[in-house]
Amino acid sequence: METRPACDVTVVICTHNRMSLLRQALDALRVAPPPDDLTVDLLIVANACNESTLRELHDIEAQWAPHSLGLRVLEEPVAGKSHALNSALATPLARHVCFIDDDQVVAPDYFHALSALIRRNLDYGMYCGWILPAWDGSEPSWVHLRDEYRIPVRPFPEYDFGETETEITGEMKIPSGGNIIIRRDVIERTGRFSAELGPTGHNLMGGEDIDYIRRALQDGCRLLYVPGLRQRHLLEPERMTTRYMMRKCFLRSYSSILIHGGAEGIRMVPSLLRKGVTYALHAAFSTNSDRRFYWLMRLAATAGEMRAQFG
Repeated sequence: METRPACDVTVVICTHNRMSLLRQALDALRVAPPPDDLTVDLLIVANACNESTLRELHDIEAQWAPHSLGLRVLEEPVAGKSHALNSALATPLARHVCFIDDDQVVAPDYFHALSALIRRNLDYGMYCGWILPAWDGSEPSWVHLRDEYRIPVRPFPEYDFGETETEITGEMKIPSGGNIIIRRDVIERTGRFSAELGPTGHNLMGGEDIDYIRRALQDGCRLLYVPGLRQRHLLEPERMTTRYMMRKCFLRSYSSILIHGGAEGIRMVPSLLRKGVTYALHAAFSTNSDRRFYWLMRLAATAGEMRAQFG
């Protein structure tokens, strides 16, 4: 009987001194062995990591040798996730590149679902899957709001288009960078990640992933949501604090303006000021904590928009 050709995949994880989270991500990969027809190698990009992290990563690299997933560590000394991603793109890559964040865990059947998907040889250059936070009941009530006070910027990535495969277009919600698989030929056409976008260290700047995926879509690449590609995002309590979320809303709004452009210039000043004052008053006089939180997030996002518009 003829053996089917291998469906090669490179998994890329960029990390910056977060070994406690990365170990959990690696543990999940250890118990998600690929099927025989899928060869997978794992590339960890250590982005401006300290000596302790680098030693531990290279120890893991040495210990991982007998595992069914090959593992290599690449050091990128220039701080910034975009620099780490671009270093990964400059190395030899498999036919499909799977980007996973260091605080996410794949389902045990992740690579079986990916192998079945690749073997179907569909006319798509990018795939994304289902991802939700690993809620455990310790989270604040506002994360579960689904009414008009649900905040658009979430503390953790959430991507759930149901149980049916769906083509994702540029007008729809774009998946996060830790939930995307891209064919190598699409990467070769799309080029590098924007160094002007994305986090540096542990700050909350973003947008490098959304910008990259949008550029690929504009170039004619198609993106398919596949619910069988399942991940959970690990919970970090500090992500659910008011201070963290205000910084995140500010920086994500700022990034969005950089991606889409802010051509209105000085004409936007009265509108933005009115919005800022309105949101501040709502926050100051709201007696409901979840609603107050919502208005604070709107205020922070408006501040980020003003920062991007006017420098």
